[in-house]
Amino acid sequence: GTTRVTQEMGVFRTRDINIPADMIHVQNDQITIYEAKYQNTQALDVYQLRMYWDGAVQDGIPPTEAILIAGKHPEEVQVLVAYMNSQTAADGRQYLFRLKTWQEEGISL
Repeated sequence: GTTRVTQEMGVFRTRDINIPADMIHVQNDQITIYEAKYQNTQALDVYQLRMYWDGAVQDGIPPTEAILIAGKHPEEVQVLVAYMNSQTAADGRQYLFRLKTWQEEGISL
């Protein structure tokens, strides 16, 4: 299969807007969007990830999942991600957001 990783790839380009997502990973038709934060996440970061997802859908590159990676995810972020995962995007598919930490990925900062 083919693997492509793009940093700062713009979404909402079909609307003449270029909002750069931190990273988009494409492998074998599986599209993963990443939002990365150095330390703790906050609720706004979840909505930022949703904006990337919605923009990618608008551009015809529907994500398979979206990952918010950081040092730590407070309880409010975990609750909000669970809520988002109960929602559907404009293309009728359910959002699939996951939380990861740098430590879980074996990355020390």
